[in-house]
Amino acid sequence: MIISLPLLIVWALRPLSLVKRAAASIDLHHIDHPLPTDKLPNELRPAVEAINAALERISVGWQQQHFFMANAAHELRTPVAILQARLDLIKLDNDSRMNLGRDVHRLRLLVDQLLTIARLDHQQTASFTTLDLVDLLQEVIADCAPYVLRSGRSIDLQTRMTQCVLTGDREALRSLIMNLVDNATKAEPQGSTINVMLEYTSGLAIITVADHGPGIEVEDRHHIYEPFWRKDHHKPGTGLGLATARDIVTLHGGNIQIHETPGGGSTFRVELPVGSTDQEYQ
Repeated sequence: MIISLPLLIVWALRPLSLVKRAAASIDLHHIDHPLPTDKLPNELRPAVEAINAALERISVGWQQQHFFMANAAHELRTPVAILQARLDLIKLDNDSRMNLGRDVHRLRLLVDQLLTIARLDHQQTASFTTLDLVDLLQEVIADCAPYVLRSGRSIDLQTRMTQCVLTGDREALRSLIMNLVDNATKAEPQGSTINVMLEYTSGLAIITVADHGPGIEVEDRHHIYEPFWRKDHHKPGTGLGLATARDIVTLHGGNIQIHETPGGGSTFRVELPVGSTDQEYQ
């Protein structure tokens, strides 16, 4: 009796343990995973089935919202591009051009963030292709440079590599780099330079984006990746950039860290596995 009773209790509660583990794995990316109902006691089965029905309704609503967000962001891309093109043709004084250019850049970045979030929420790794990270970095820096220069800063890309091939979502990685550069631009003092570097070591492509601003306090560093979190709500921004950046890095099996820039400021370090280590990186 002393030996068999605890074993009997453990065996009887095993289905509840499975339900508990399944419930602990549910998040916004796995909201459509129902709780197991096999071998549950008859008294508990209706409650678990009711929870599954509620999760299904929430999942449908969540999918509808993201379908709307993705389509709205996609529709906004064209007018934003047209607005940028027309802005380039209008004769304006330097201050007006800088202010309007900054607003269009923010709008474009927000649209890209919304599209990236919609794609990542469905974990669409099917969009992964072979790409050259050096080429992508050069492309993004070239796109960001006019905005950075108009704001009174400069940006510098440093790498000794001529090619860095990996498998990933090109648009998502583009959004990652743009978000890090945009954050650095906000923090960088006028007249200073944002430093972007690409290195390779031990099967990892390492991207660092360093600014020389006030830095991020240690107690705030575990909050910065939370969606919509902002230290100062009076400053412009949505609080989505770093949350999106973390999700992009996670989807690619990488890691993102924040360090203090020597002399002051923040340095974001992104490590991405390149998959193949038999390539020559110079």
